[in-house]
Amino acid sequence: MHRVLLVLATVAAAVTIAACEGDAPPAGPVDGHPVSLAGTSWVVTAIGGQATPRDRPPTIGFDATSANGSGGCNSFGGRYRYDPATGELRFEALGMTAMACAERIRNEVETAFVGALGQPALVATVEPDGHLALTSPAGARIDLTVVGPTVTD
Repeated sequence: MHRVLLVLATVAAAVTIAACEGDAPPAGPVDGHPVSLAGTSWVVTAIGGQATPRDRPPTIGFDATSANGSGGCNSFGGRYRYDPATGELRFEALGMTAMACAERIRNEVETAFVGALGQPALVATVEPDGHLALTSPAGARIDLTVVGPTVTD
């Protein structure tokens, strides 16, 4: 009899805890850093304070362990590691196609974008207006706007 009561009490406690967890609000940024980048896609709006071309801006998308996108002319892809506690983002083994862009400005934007992604580490921060900023310790900054699921969902 005591065992039955103990089992019933344990089940009731588990159901109560599960019900309370279901009422929790969705996880948002932690200290300004996205909880995850997986499942998000972004358009680069500025690199180092310079606006990117509107007709073919650089893009980047993330799945659980890899990132891919376009520099505006060339496509790239590779693995990444992200620590939501610190916002630290590290790209590993990024590969890129090697076609020259027809316009000089596009080459410059792509070079700046790839150079910023190539920093040893970036810090990802969700800005108050919802855009994502990737910043390196050296001051390189990439501003992105979401084109897929938001990082605060």
